[in-house]
Amino acid sequence: MKVLVMFLILLAGCSSIYNEGSLFSFYERYLVDAKRDNIKLIYRDFFDDALVADVDINNSFIIEQLLFKENMKKIISHKESLYKDYGCLTVNGVDNDGKPIAINVEFSNHEPKWLMKDVDILLLDTKEDYSNTAVCPKEYVIH
Repeated sequence: MKVLVMFLILLAGCSSIYNEGSLFSFYERYLVDAKRDNIKLIYRDFFDDALVADVDINNSFIIEQLLFKENMKKIISHKESLYKDYGCLTVNGVDNDGKPIAINVEFSNHEPKWLMKDVDILLLDTKEDYSNTAVCPKEYVIH
């Protein structure tokens, strides 16, 4: 009986580690939790200091950038890749006008959670332009 209890505890612990390691599950939490009325209070829960260290959180343009999720009306698919220190997430979907859009996010690993370090939104010509792999903005954007 003790072995069974220990196995269940171990299994529950492993499943929670897996969920925290999923970039898309973290992104889904951002979709649900980040709102216009609370983003000033919780933005550091989602964004890496490398991205938001010097921002004026009272600037309406910055608020719009932090709520980039509002550019996508519906998610069609997503792909993610995890590495030791960072991860890439590509979310394919449609914008508010029904046109294809992709959001590419680079995450930094701040164990046990991930934080968004870079975000890029791509307006696509067709749904055939959706990426079949996870892409980080640093793979094509020059800063």
